[in-house]
Amino acid sequence: MKTRLALAPLPGVLHLAVVRERAFLVLAFEGPCPPADAAAAGYARIARELRRRRLAVVHERVFGSLSCENDVRAARADALATADVEAAGPVTYVEGRPPWGEGLAGAIVAAVDPARLDAAPRMIVDRGAPRGRVWRADGALFVTLQSLPGPDGDDAATPPLQARRAIAEADRLLRTEGTDFRAVVRTWFYLRGILEWYPEFNRERTAAYRRLGVPGARDAAGRPPASTGIGAATRGAACAMDLLAVAPDPGGPVHVEPLVSPVQPDAVRYGSLFSRGAVVRAGATTLVELSGTAAVGSTGATVHAGDVRGQTSHALAAFAGLLAASGGRPTDLCAATAFVRRAEDAGTFRELAARRGLDGLPALCVVGDICREDLLFEIDGEALLGE
Repeated sequence: MKTRLALAPLPGVLHLAVVRERAFLVLAFEGPCPPADAAAAGYARIARELRRRRLAVVHERVFGSLSCENDVRAARADALATADVEAAGPVTYVEGRPPWGEGLAGAIVAAVDPARLDAAPRMIVDRGAPRGRVWRADGALFVTLQSLPGPDGDDAATPPLQARRAIAEADRLLRTEGTDFRAVVRTWFYLRGILEWYPEFNRERTAAYRRLGVPGARDAAGRPPASTGIGAATRGAACAMDLLAVAPDPGGPVHVEPLVSPVQPDAVRYGSLFSRGAVVRAGATTLVELSGTAAVGSTGATVHAGDVRGQTSHALAAFAGLLAASGGRPTDLCAATAFVRRAEDAGTFRELAARRGLDGLPALCVVGDICREDLLFEIDGEALLGE
């Protein structure tokens, strides 16, 4: 079931997708409005849907200017508390400026129906801070972690060291839940000043994955997690990581498979240790995680340099091809984030997405740096397959 709920009189919409035990709520603003008002109205509607459908949040990201973070967080907490919805869980606030300048671009919330699970979500609290959630479904363990390395991280550390600590902290927390980093199927890395240190980030990630025995890190046997690595910041940090881990029971019905792009090479070939996507088949529901996808050609080089229309069209075609490779259709997309380097190119994304039948895409469009100087656009997403 999918629906689109207007936030009138504010210029925004709430996209809601529910497939059996899983749900996505995407709050997307389409024009300027006071950030606190936007957060209050948007989260009041999110809270209403969570209560109405008896859903529990398992992952939450907010995209907006860092200048309005405190106001947005306060309005969010008030709106959820007023509706008697738990508000103390972890939230990743990402510097994703809306195309119109300062303000709130929106939020992406993943949720589950506890009544359909083997074990309801439980918050992971470490050193007094909420760090993620853990639950069981179809005989498998699911874990989300957010904003790593977390509140005890040293923001004065070099960016590569922060990346190393984020991965190490993730492995430590996963081990407290009975699994480890080898179970990670999806990561999101938000990197301040990405163009200044992305090669170092790739080297640090590769070294960390090899130490932890991540599939595909040492040889071609197995593939590393799907991933987004984008130029954005969280308050005070040069590197922040979110992740999803899935640890299936032996012989259980949950299966995790990497996605191979029909048109783009494995990123490992040009020094980035991630898969193009991941598919989690859990019972009658399939979750598809689509990695950040940009205008990368068959050799791994950037294509359509300097041409935002060409790059956007190429990336959208590759993105659609990945989804099709999973067995999905554009209508199965439940959440997406489009990153444009230049604010004026947001309209180009909307136009070209509509031409591909994605005009109703539940997507946030934010301004941020891509991992190469000559890349102007990137998109990632999540989809649910099933009746």
